[in-house]
Amino acid sequence: MSGFVTASAHGQTLSDVPDAGFRPTRGVFVPEAIRAGDGDATAVELNPGQLPLLGHADVAAIVDGWRAAAAMPGRGGALLLGLPLSSAFGFGAGLQRVLTGSNFDDGYTKLQFGLGVGGRNFGIGATWAHLWGDGVAGTDTFDVGASARLWSRAALGFVIEDLARPRLPGAAAPLSRRWVGELALRPLGTDRVEVAAAALHLGDEAWSRIGTRFRAGVKLAGGWRAFSDVEVLPRRPLPGLAADGTDVRLTFGLAAAFDHASIALAARRSFVPANEPGGAWGGSFVVHHSVERTAPSASSAKAVRLDLHHLESDRTFLQTALRLRALAAEANVTAVVLAIDDLELGSGRVEELRDLVGELRRNGKQVVAYVTFPSTRDMYLASACDRVVLHPAGIVELVGMVQAVTFYKAAMDALGVSLELVRIAEFKGAMEPFVMTSQSEPVRRNRNELLDDVYGRILAALRDGRAAQPSSPGAAGAPKAPLAKDAQALVQKGTFTPEEAQQAGLVDAIRDEDGLADYVRTLTGAPALALERHADGAPVRPIRWPDRRTAVILVEGAIVDGPNEELPLGGGGLAGSDALVGALDEARRDPSVRAVVLRVNSPGGSAFASDVIARAVARVRAAGKPVVVSMGDVAASGGYYIAAPSDAIFAEPSTTTGSIGIFGYKLDVSGLLAKLSLSTEVTTRGPHADAMLPFRPWTPQEREAAQQKIRHLYQMFLSTVATGRQRSGLTVDRVDQLGRGHVYTGAQAKALGLVDELGGVTAAIDRAVALSDIPLRPGEAPELLVLPRPHASLLKRLAGFAQVSDEEPPKLAAPLRPLIRLLGPYLFGPGEGIEARLPFELETK
Repeated sequence: MSGFVTASAHGQTLSDVPDAGFRPTRGVFVPEAIRAGDGDATAVELNPGQLPLLGHADVAAIVDGWRAAAAMPGRGGALLLGLPLSSAFGFGAGLQRVLTGSNFDDGYTKLQFGLGVGGRNFGIGATWAHLWGDGVAGTDTFDVGASARLWSRAALGFVIEDLARPRLPGAAAPLSRRWVGELALRPLGTDRVEVAAAALHLGDEAWSRIGTRFRAGVKLAGGWRAFSDVEVLPRRPLPGLAADGTDVRLTFGLAAAFDHASIALAARRSFVPANEPGGAWGGSFVVHHSVERTAPSASSAKAVRLDLHHLESDRTFLQTALRLRALAAEANVTAVVLAIDDLELGSGRVEELRDLVGELRRNGKQVVAYVTFPSTRDMYLASACDRVVLHPAGIVELVGMVQAVTFYKAAMDALGVSLELVRIAEFKGAMEPFVMTSQSEPVRRNRNELLDDVYGRILAALRDGRAAQPSSPGAAGAPKAPLAKDAQALVQKGTFTPEEAQQAGLVDAIRDEDGLADYVRTLTGAPALALERHADGAPVRPIRWPDRRTAVILVEGAIVDGPNEELPLGGGGLAGSDALVGALDEARRDPSVRAVVLRVNSPGGSAFASDVIARAVARVRAAGKPVVVSMGDVAASGGYYIAAPSDAIFAEPSTTTGSIGIFGYKLDVSGLLAKLSLSTEVTTRGPHADAMLPFRPWTPQEREAAQQKIRHLYQMFLSTVATGRQRSGLTVDRVDQLGRGHVYTGAQAKALGLVDELGGVTAAIDRAVALSDIPLRPGEAPELLVLPRPHASLLKRLAGFAQVSDEEPPKLAAPLRPLIRLLGPYLFGPGEGIEARLPFELETK
């Protein structure tokens, strides 16, 4: 509905008063009609310029119950839809029945479609509508509009209604265009308080005759919201009515939010001269349903279950981390159940989840881990929770950690294949399986150092997390079961039945799925507590108009030249320098991005690609935007190379990092060809043209040239790290002492000055926001732009190369997984042979 109405139109036919406030091309009255700022399903009726601003799909149902004798137009019902088609386009549709008399048959129907184009804060759009029914049969009309959110505190909206000036059946003249402009303000920068002023002008009226409208909305506690508006319109001289004065309409109402839905009730009254009809009360009812979630007004407590599985993708892990943080802030969530099943994460990301569990508990949530066949890794996470519940058919496998390396040299010798390796330095053992039959002593010693550090932390966490504690205040549950022995002794036993696990203090209760909810209710002392089967991961409606945001750039998998790729059969991903540099450059150029979090979960890869990415990171910082690195399970070698030029580096204590070093290699298959009675004939111009072909070994001169090349790249690596870590007092010589391929845990790296802080991706986001000019209140989540945007070709989806569903991809056999991850960049990516790569992986069983 236009919102600008004149009560005095009562009693006139549609053709008699075509330009009165009662405009027949308008639809059902919309309380708190918003033409500037937020966009929702009502945009198709109020301002099509808001359609591109839709963040997610929204549906609105409106019923206006004004009495027929009261003369206020806009009675009836409407169903409206708003749908974002892409980041630039928005679509709207509506079907409305507008009543003009006391019966349902007295009125007309309006069908409308709208399309808008724009961006995050600006849009233009148009709506076409067709009307049929009493007095409007066959009428078509068009509206155009524009909307702009100038910054977080101000927005403008502008609409031209009835642009083509349709002529109603039997009317002497076409309808005038109506011009509406609105300025909306948020004095506090959030949706807590919003005020707006609008002006209305009819195209055939003098500019001195402008109607005005003022609206205000205040967000109350618990998701409730109060709103009101008043319209003042100069009276048009019509037969039988006063020729001067004004008509006034007052509306006020209350809205309540319920997660994805909201309900608004509004009352309105028109004020007209005593001898004219229309001075009566009426009301409207509006229901919205949106993909976005809003702060619920219902105060009833609930428990939420979140299934932690298939989190291997760092994009999925990031979504889960943000959901856990959001749960910590939701006042009506009293308990969170984490279903931990086959948690295929490294120790670093498990520690990130432990941090988030701690945040939940600090915010007063009871956190329950529900496990079926928990491994050491699963128990490491579960021990951070208030209680651990085991399925009756489950088994605890507390077997510790393992690091396995498969050596291929003997098999290659038998096949007649050899690999020539040049490296810096003694700890750079990534290719040792292809040139040795066992690990070198420096690499073996480094591996054991890491195992000892991570393993000791896991044992301490199990001991401290399972320490006996009194029941939480107000909870009816029994105290946590104390650990019967030291954690090392429990690992010696390894396997526990449910009863043994409970006796040992590893779990607190044994329950099946049906008994889990009752256990949570008993623990919280709330017999009627509802347990949501799945935590709602839908986005939360932002409380600010989009303004300044943080970009999170995901670096996942081995670093290669070219685009991002996915290895087949669950072999992992390839982080392409083209995609990452493009993402960094987009963040640098986008004025709305004020800080960048570089999320690195990579063992390294191409030395050249790593250098290219590191230079792009430096360009972002040179543009005045802080860059904070968040290390996941692993950010080593090339992964550390790209992290070094940042403003701050965050890692978890068990993150694998360091490995500052370079290696290069070439294959020689001449022996294999001879065994197969195959021969090759190579024609060259230049003595070294075929140096990288796999048909002969390097000459001593070629080997020295390869060594010289990696020395050059190693010096660049040292210089990049020393420049980026000046704040820690690291020099090139000191970086060389710490480098030479040596691998560290995050805790060790922090002590050495290679890492700034211990923490996960949410802590890194907090630091990036603090270093920027993004205005946030305590506990408020910043708007995030996650890059690179996910993309997979239809061919790859059909072939299963890209994981695009929640189904777990097929896994490689354990001995083949390291092989495919080492050679994958060359089999499936444009690897160029000089690598900065981690020498081994640690796995918690």
